[in-house]
Amino acid sequence: MTASHSPAQAEIAEPIAAAKPEIRFCNAHDIAKVEAFIDAHWAKGHVLAHDRTLMDWQHKDAVTDRYTYAVAQRPGVDELDAIIGFISTSQYDPALCQHNTIWFTTWMVSPLIKAGGLGMRLLRFVQQNEPHTLVGTVGNNAAVAPVYKALGYTTGILDRYVIANLSLQTFHLLQGHENISKHPKTSDDITIRMLDEADLSTCGIDALIAHTATPKKTPAYLAARYLHHPRYSYQLLGIEQAGTLRALAVTRLCEAPAADNKTATALRVVDWFGSDNAIGITGEALSAYLTQTGAEYADLYVHGIAADAFKQSSWHKVEPDGPLVVPNYFEPFAASNTDIRFAIRHQDKQTPALRLFKADADQDRPNTLPQQENSAS
Repeated sequence: MTASHSPAQAEIAEPIAAAKPEIRFCNAHDIAKVEAFIDAHWAKGHVLAHDRTLMDWQHKDAVTDRYTYAVAQRPGVDELDAIIGFISTSQYDPALCQHNTIWFTTWMVSPLIKAGGLGMRLLRFVQQNEPHTLVGTVGNNAAVAPVYKALGYTTGILDRYVIANLSLQTFHLLQGHENISKHPKTSDDITIRMLDEADLSTCGIDALIAHTATPKKTPAYLAARYLHHPRYSYQLLGIEQAGTLRALAVTRLCEAPAADNKTATALRVVDWFGSDNAIGITGEALSAYLTQTGAEYADLYVHGIAADAFKQSSWHKVEPDGPLVVPNYFEPFAASNTDIRFAIRHQDKQTPALRLFKADADQDRPNTLPQQENSAS
């Protein structure tokens, strides 16, 4: 995922006075035009312009058969003038309708449209017509942050933490590992168990999810969002202490080329559930898991877990300009640190206690076409 996959800059301006484009939700007949718009104006060859399976999974509402885009189009013009994509958490579990979160994704006005305000009309259209209790984005660029702030959103940058696999002698991905000291093991009764979909209804996940009241998620959400993903393979890792489930980490292994025609891997923790005091034992469990898998590091982007919870644990804070370089982009690979920004607003304009992670919105989605489709194109 690259920084360009965040909402594009929008103007705070009055809507255009004449020949206003019609704004509507995207229907099945519009989706090819959305794909063409993304390919022409957002990024040539963008995965969502060419992978209909991924597009349908991420943006097609199975109940209404519409797509979660709002589009603007002038009468008599075939091409779209602007789009804004969004993901509703209720599309992964209809039971979340009363606690729906809207995550904005692709937000752009065609450069051919010179009058201002169309981007804001799209944003307001979604906010007014898609029921929700929480609305925001994870992955917006720095240029649009003041726009969100002016609209009453809470803005910020996700914190980032890393655990290094210090059993390795050579690192191909992680730079600066010599600045990390090994954290002593504190307990012999911490274990990891791989969970499947059946476990989500039987092993006490509801109690863990209760710690993350906003945005609200459910076991059905976890299954649909992660276990049923059409392109990525996620692992649900249950962190147990003395046989009791203390935390749940949603993870994904990423690969990059290494020396001697080998590959190096990293374990991305993209969502997490548990009380703040369980983040330390999660770090201890993942340290052992890294040794088993051979992954160079595990990392976590997060907002809403107290910094003190990470102290005296295997987790180390990643500073953007610090000595640690922890790659985030793997499609294609980039050996650099990356900030992930967010903007969030509650419906009653009071921001409750939040927990945000990398996989909220669309920061954890494919950025390249599947190999067979890519080679055929």
